Amino acid sequence: MSGRSRLRAIARACAALSAVALGAIGAFHAIQLGRLFGSRIAYPYDLEWMEGGQLYHAHRLLHGASIYRDCTDGFLPFPYPPVHALAVAGASALFGASYLVARLVSVVAFAVATLLLAREVWGDGRPRARRIVLTLAAIGGVAASFPITGAWYDLVRVDSVYFALLIVGARLALPPRPRAGGGRREHLSNGRILACALCLASSVYAKQTAAFFMPWIAVYAWWRYGKRGFTLGALTALFCVVPGLWLSWRGDGFFFAMMFDVMGRHPLVELQAREAAVRTLV
Repeated sequence: MSGRSRLRAIARACAALSAVALGAIGAFHAIQLGRLFGSRIAYPYDLEWMEGGQLYHAHRLLHGASIYRDCTDGFLPFPYPPVHALAVAGASALFGASYLVARLVSVVAFAVATLLLAREVWGDGRPRARRIVLTLAAIGGVAASFPITGAWYDLVRVDSVYFALLIVGARLALPPRPRAGGGRREHLSNGRILACALCLASSVYAKQTAAFFMPWIAVYAWWRYGKRGFTLGALTALFCVVPGLWLSWRGDGFFFAMMFDVMGRHPLVELQAREAAVRTLV
């Protein structure tokens, strides 16, 4: 074997070992996160101070009580929109109201978002072994962000539901996957536009933070699809505005005050966001 061939063999071996290590690290983080979820998902008390409150929001919806009215009955809601409470209420109606059921809503939402991201990596057309490694790395990367982002993925909070709806909506805004033997399609069907707009608007009504992503998705859709992309953006805006106006009208402006006046006093911590990005990458 010549020196050049020996170097190539060493390089291939190093690349293979690096790939195995990367996949193993990703799998390790995913398994550890799964173990953590399993260890506390059925804990019968609050794991975090908002859990009981969010569960009570769902309880009120199940019993026909309003959330966004003045607090004359002694109840003051959290300053978040209603989609998460509706999801927990729906699950509770089917399986009973409990911390376990409410946390399962968050775990399922987190799993949907993570698997959808992993599917994008898997379907990128690489050789099978490399796809496996990169998919494990993608899942592990999301799992490894758990302590950095506040350890909320499995809690009775709005975050995982908002995250899942946003990821699903963003994926629907991308070109549909081609069928076997066909080219890549750039056309968005009416049904896909409607589903995408509903998911994106629902993410805003799960947590207001989703609104920061809407302009970027709308601009991308307009650039990629032209008039149909503009239709997607306009329909998303309509779905975002109309429910808010209705809720504000129904509650004499209380919904608007809680969603914007209260949350508007929370500062955007840009330094923390930059540090989290660096820590995740490193």
